Amino acid sequence: MKNFEELKSETMITVQSDKSAEFSVMSKEDFKAEILMGFYDDVEELKVTVAEVDVQEFSFSSAISYYEDEMYDDWGADVINDMKNCLPDFETIEKKINDIFGLHPSYYEGEEVLLNNVI
Repeated sequence: MKNFEELKSETMITVQSDKSAEFSVMSKEDFKAEILMGFYDDVEELKVTVAEVDVQEFSFSSAISYYEDEMYDDWGADVINDMKNCLPDFETIEKKINDIFGLHPSYYEGEEVLLNNVI
């Protein structure tokens, strides 16, 4: 269990009240600001965890393998080779797609945070 006061201000956390099945994701600093603004009736009733990041990764190989079983042997390899030959920036396109995916991460609950000395 991590202590709240030891987290860096930019650390992303999940905050869940006992009244909700869903959690919110925010930085430690934003959470402190919400407490000061009176967003929470009872901070002690909140479940707070360090937010773990989940970013999907795209690859043309994975996308093509989705269709591969329905096609002839080596179809996927043939398509990838043709794509590399026809699209000189093949790897760049894949990287740009992954860069965009990185801008839209999902978060899940990680290690629980002990709320002592919150303010």
